[in-house]
Amino acid sequence: MVFIIVIIGLAVLILIHELGHFLVAKLLGMRVDEFGVGFPPRFFGFRKYKGEEALVIFEEKDIQIKIQGEETFIAEKIKEVDRIAPVRFWRFFWGKEKPEEKMDGFSGGTIYSFNLLPFGGFVRLHGEDEPSSARATEGKPAYDAEIGFNEEAAGKKSLVILAGVCMNIILGWLLLSLVLMTGMPKHLVIANVAENSPAFASGLKSGDIIKSISSGASVLSDPIMSDDFTRLVKGNGASPLTLNIERDAKELKFELSPRQNPPEGQGPLGVEITEVGLESQPFFKSLGSGISETWNVTIMVFEGLGTFLRQLFASPGNVQNVTGPVGIVFLAAQATSLGFVYFLQLLALISINLAVLNLLPFPALDGGRFLFILIEKLVRRPIPRQVQLWVNGAGFAILILLMVFITIKDVVRLM
Repeated sequence: MVFIIVIIGLAVLILIHELGHFLVAKLLGMRVDEFGVGFPPRFFGFRKYKGEEALVIFEEKDIQIKIQGEETFIAEKIKEVDRIAPVRFWRFFWGKEKPEEKMDGFSGGTIYSFNLLPFGGFVRLHGEDEPSSARATEGKPAYDAEIGFNEEAAGKKSLVILAGVCMNIILGWLLLSLVLMTGMPKHLVIANVAENSPAFASGLKSGDIIKSISSGASVLSDPIMSDDFTRLVKGNGASPLTLNIERDAKELKFELSPRQNPPEGQGPLGVEITEVGLESQPFFKSLGSGISETWNVTIMVFEGLGTFLRQLFASPGNVQNVTGPVGIVFLAAQATSLGFVYFLQLLALISINLAVLNLLPFPALDGGRFLFILIEKLVRRPIPRQVQLWVNGAGFAILILLMVFITIKDVVRLM
């Protein structure tokens, strides 16, 4: 059940990103061919058709005529066209919409589809994958004659491209504000366990919640302050310690003896601990604090990404520390075990990370597409569509290979 919640949460982050592209395109009057929830194959969909139809009005009028010099009146029904009125209606269909389901004389709007692979969503902008082409052609409905995305002004295209990033930032802010408003129970959590340490040998893992620690008559119970924990461990010498841990909603007991001369950078037990939890805030204060937290997290993500890229080129082995989809799901599952509010906090951090990563000027990412728009604006001519397809295709292939590599690392690390 936990993993289902995690998958749904991560899918929502992707769907919100695509929703940003969709909403801004619609607001700017661009044609959107399809907005899909999940990925194909399509389960079902619906779309709005529109056209014009004459409304025929039957009116009864008195007509005065003369018969043999005498005036008389007769009533006659006269068929008249009162006005041309627009007709709009929604059409539902299973799977792919068939040609025979389309209405002659009516033009179809955006297809809203629900697809079988529930991993986010997608947007198909009209003419996005086609070169600048002809506009209206004889015999085509007016709606089909709208210009494609690639023919739009650079400013409009930029707004649509960057809208997904903005939506992820906004979602991150709302989630952090909700977390601040709700508050989180305070716990002391094991953040990392060093190899070949007493904690590692006893079976402690990152994500474990320390419910209590005792040494003789000295006992600390949840919530435990990190300073108190450190003081107790260091003042205990080599005497055994008893830790009661919560893991996956289960209580576990561990006994371990601290080291007297631990390696540099490690404590007597070989664990890194962190305090989690905070007091709840009023509604409006939480919104303001959420903005501040979102800004701080965004800056930290940019700084962390810059540090990682510098270290990556200097020491490619650092890629082993990167967490991919499998690792994210595992971390989210651990956060859910702490409480749903911790899961919301992690979703907020992932949403902001997703926004920052999409801003990178790399092919196939939003930042790469925005870079193409800037180059076209500077050189005052469009980049050949074939060049864009090749560059984006190569970038997408690199991202897929990197994702597969990181996923394998995640699986090996968790085994």
